Amino acid sequence: MKHKQLNKGKNISLSSLSKKQLQRNRKNEIMKWLKPYLESKADTDASGIWEQLTIHAESKQWAQFGNVIRKKWLNTGKLQEFTTCLDNSAHCRNIWELLNSTGSSTNSGSSSSNTLNSDSSTSTSQSTEVNEGTEKSTISRGSIHNISKKRQQKETLLEWLVPYMQNKSDQDALQMWEEMKILAKDGKWQKLGNVIQKKWSSIGYDKEYTKFLSNSHHCRNVWDILIGNAVFKKQTGDGGVLGVNT
Repeated sequence: MKHKQLNKGKNISLSSLSKKQLQRNRKNEIMKWLKPYLESKADTDASGIWEQLTIHAESKQWAQFGNVIRKKWLNTGKLQEFTTCLDNSAHCRNIWELLNSTGSSTNSGSSSSNTLNSDSSTSTSQSTEVNEGTEKSTISRGSIHNISKKRQQKETLLEWLVPYMQNKSDQDALQMWEEMKILAKDGKWQKLGNVIQKKWSSIGYDKEYTKFLSNSHHCRNVWDILIGNAVFKKQTGDGGVLGVNT
């Protein structure tokens, strides 16, 4: 009887491992399509998708990150069952790391193994498998440069906006907050961006720093940061995060 119980426990363990392996295989299939697609700019959606992924990754919004990939995957007629791996935030984080990987398959495979696949001895080979198929190509440097510039602009603006909205130190801040709440509720993200841009310019700051607000995804992300649904990791100074709960 004791022998049978041990065997039963082993079967459960193997079943669990098999499911994890299946999800890794599905993630690998998505990566084989996703990275070349983003690099090739096969259609006008590619740049927009890359920017959305960047926004959600920076804010650690992994559910939204996965949904961006899922939506495009399904729109191209691919099987929905492969997207179940995107329900796992660890898989989404690993996909982001792989998209930004420019190193060798050995190094990047090891990195992704530490992040995601510590649950099994087969993890390194699985991570390496993905990178061997993608290491020779990288996301357009022009795209990365443009996003990096927008990110710097966004950081500068948020360093002013977050405390200003938290403190609501004047009547303008109170009015601005109420106006943005209404616009956010109605999903009018460009108009919400215009409210921020108008106040920024009125106090004499350089309008150049508000250019990223022409993108509705950035505007929505700014609102998520202001209401505590997202954070923004700084690249300068102390490298901390910006957000209402930080």
